[in-house]
Amino acid sequence: MSIFPKRTLDIRTTAGFTLLYQTYLDHVFNICYNYLEDAEVSKNITADIFASIWDRREQLQTQGLKKASWKTYLTRAAKNKIVDHLRSKEQSARYLAASLREFPYYENTTDLELDYEELAEQITEAIEQLPPKCQQVFRLSREADMSTKEIAKKLGMTTYAVKRHIEVALNKLRGHLEAYQIPKRAMKR
Repeated sequence: MSIFPKRTLDIRTTAGFTLLYQTYLDHVFNICYNYLEDAEVSKNITADIFASIWDRREQLQTQGLKKASWKTYLTRAAKNKIVDHLRSKEQSARYLAASLREFPYYENTTDLELDYEELAEQITEAIEQLPPKCQQVFRLSREADMSTKEIAKKLGMTTYAVKRHIEVALNKLRGHLEAYQIPKRAMKR
């Protein structure tokens, strides 16, 4: 235990706020990016958090947050902003779905079927271009819906090797299907 009390960071000064900003900018951005996987949205949320701190610097300074407490405070602020963002996004999606139900539109189902068939062909082509072992592991994972452990046992491999084959397959598929703009979350393990 130190005999010196922990100093609080005076964020009311430009120097104090700048120090806070430089110290925790990457931390806050990384939290946002890890949850949202969108750099632009993560930058905006990070900027909003620090702008809010600057706007409320007098109030926050009187709370006397110690340097160690700032990390906790900023982590909580980031997570709250992420939840707010996701809620807002979900509400927008609900509103859009409701308005589409209210104002029906007619789609060309023939075009949709052709797009689907083209995508299915591209996926099949991409899978067939994989190395034989990688292709076998990927097909067992996706088509036979086997777990990593089940595949490892069936093929006499380690679970690490199976995971690596799946990762390689997904990376090659993402590259092959880049033009279709398939979200990363749709192509995860």
